[in-house]
Amino acid sequence: MILRPPISVRGVRLRVRRTVSNEMRRAMYTGEYERREIDLVDEFLEPHDRVMELGGGLGVISAFCARRVGSENVVTYEGNPALEPYIRETWEANDVSPRLVPALIGAEAGERSFYIGKSTWDASLLPGKEKLPRRLPVRGFNEERRRFDPTFVVMDIEGTEYEVVQGADWGNVRGLVLEAHPGRLGPEKTKTLGEWLARAGFVLRREEHERYLYFSREPA
Repeated sequence: MILRPPISVRGVRLRVRRTVSNEMRRAMYTGEYERREIDLVDEFLEPHDRVMELGGGLGVISAFCARRVGSENVVTYEGNPALEPYIRETWEANDVSPRLVPALIGAEAGERSFYIGKSTWDASLLPGKEKLPRRLPVRGFNEERRRFDPTFVVMDIEGTEYEVVQGADWGNVRGLVLEAHPGRLGPEKTKTLGEWLARAGFVLRREEHERYLYFSREPA
């Protein structure tokens, strides 16, 4: 069931279903939902960019990007099948139509276990109490990057960024908005992640609350 009327998150219209947790609902109504990522995207995304979003959530960031650069220049990857109707609902409410790839993103293509709890939102690549595993398709980052040729990447993949960044071929990517997960990776892996990005030519330009990062680079 949908709560009416729709709310606005940085100009993106969003319908709030009753299945959304109280914590997430509060974040939506107070404007905190995805706020820091959208702030970074708003500041650094340019009209000519092509956006590859890893982790689609409710479709808010992809809708925001599509309004800036055009739907044909945005692709989003979301592995949790329960989120697809939310994403498409958000896009419909904002009259945008990016491409949705219903798959996880990883270092290599294949399949992997995705753990889904009783709640739509209680899902991750990590096993947990009362979570049931489901085998889901995985798209390899490098193959997808070459196929779409993005210039701007938004990445929130709950710790999987470690394996993706390690062997990433960044091509023409000039900007990266990354939500880091030091609590899942630990200090050593988090440090190594930064070193890999620096080696690839990325420079940290903005940091919000240690987790929300914007990197830029000059493509080769």
